[in-house]
Amino acid sequence: RVPGKFSQSLKLAPGASVVISGNDLSFNQSFSFSLWAKILDDAEGTILSNGQLRLEYRDDLKLYGSIYTENGWEEVSSFAKQGKWTHYALSLTNSQLMMFINGNQVSSSNLTTSMSWEDLDDRDLYLGSPEAINWSMGGNVLLDELRIYDRALSESEISSLYGYGSGDLGIRPQIYGDSPFSISPPPQSI
Repeated sequence: RVPGKFSQSLKLAPGASVVISGNDLSFNQSFSFSLWAKILDDAEGTILSNGQLRLEYRDDLKLYGSIYTENGWEEVSSFAKQGKWTHYALSLTNSQLMMFINGNQVSSSNLTTSMSWEDLDDRDLYLGSPEAINWSMGGNVLLDELRIYDRALSESEISSLYGYGSGDLGIRPQIYGDSPFSISPPPQSI
């Protein structure tokens, strides 16, 4: 863990990954995921993947969001923002895959078939590079505020998650209770 966008973030060096058990995690329906990422190189890297979806950047400086369907991998893409904190979101409705960068929809694809699994033996979700990957998708990235939703979020909901660069945490703290400042300070003299 290293200092991140909001607090602590996860730093993934090339070849490193965090594995999240996929026993109770399946993307066979509408879903959305949202995360803040800082891509630290201009090569190739996997940010998030399992046998149904991938979010990765490639050496053409683009970010690719992919889902596995009965027709194979289908993807949407847009130019990534290397070197600075960026909010990325991928959302799937019943018939459309959409990519959002910094709260704006940047790419979409209409789907003709439903989602499927590329490999039923490995249902885990990987942050970073899966061990079985056989090419140079190492990834050098910082991740913060990863969220997975079991429905397709609307464009306004994703825009709210971006929050003009401050996330949905807001830009002002909300303090409740008595003021920490004195109402009538005593006079001072020097």
